[in-house]
Amino acid sequence: YKGEKSSRRYYAPLDADYVKIREGDYLLAINGQPVSVKENYLKYLVNQHKNHLVLTTNRKPSWDGAITTRIKPISNDYSLRYKAWVDHNREVVDKASGGKIGYIHLENMGGGDLENFKKWFQLYRYKEAIILDVRYNGGGGIDPQLIDMLERRQYQIVKERHSVPLERPLDGFYGKVVVLCNEYSFSDAEVFPSGFKVRKLGTLIGKQTLGFVIAVSPYRLIDGGTIRKTFIGLWEVNGTQLESRGAIPDISVENTPEDELAGRDPQLQKAIAYLLDEIAKHPRNFNYPIKIAPR
Repeated sequence: YKGEKSSRRYYAPLDADYVKIREGDYLLAINGQPVSVKENYLKYLVNQHKNHLVLTTNRKPSWDGAITTRIKPISNDYSLRYKAWVDHNREVVDKASGGKIGYIHLENMGGGDLENFKKWFQLYRYKEAIILDVRYNGGGGIDPQLIDMLERRQYQIVKERHSVPLERPLDGFYGKVVVLCNEYSFSDAEVFPSGFKVRKLGTLIGKQTLGFVIAVSPYRLIDGGTIRKTFIGLWEVNGTQLESRGAIPDISVENTPEDELAGRDPQLQKAIAYLLDEIAKHPRNFNYPIKIAPR
């Protein structure tokens, strides 16, 4: 998996500048121990994430010309696999839409996720549309900030000398928005889609969320155990309780296990198709009716 050299979270041991190992190379030995496809060579990696490893590799299945590389491994590859999935989705959306639609995935609903959202939200502010994906999101508490940013409406045009007209507020988005959710969207990743739908900020696509919405507080017991007690419930403004119900999409699309195995994502594809149709009907207008006073 490709990493980000400037990020500790997305550090990829084989992606460092000094590493000469390339995809397709043959692994010949780990810490000097020859390996073979006939054995479970992964056993040489068990509990080694705190130690440096020496890998012996070659472009061909031969010891002649082999090189050794010393690397610092990672404890697991979840972050790299997650990044690869998000990068793939972003590339799919960009290619299918000809660059007209942006893609943002929120892994959770915390402070770091809000900063990630703001980063891409600003980069995409002149796209025709945005897909905001909260599938597989464990929750948190940033739904008010997300709703606030998506609710902003243009009220002025500003233009600097020798520049182009810009919409104000500058940190708003004035195109089409789709939110993707599924049965693995939990807690605040259900509260946000519900609020998004109630406020009519765009279209909700995917599957009904789990309905695991109430807030709980943990208490440590004298024997070292823990209990969690519920203390907050949530209702929509019409009195509909979110607990055990969750958020219900405007357009229901299921990703089946067969889709997952085949690498298909019907929910994402539906979001792209829906937005392209909306863009064709109602494109954004960047021709602002302003006149520059003569000197």
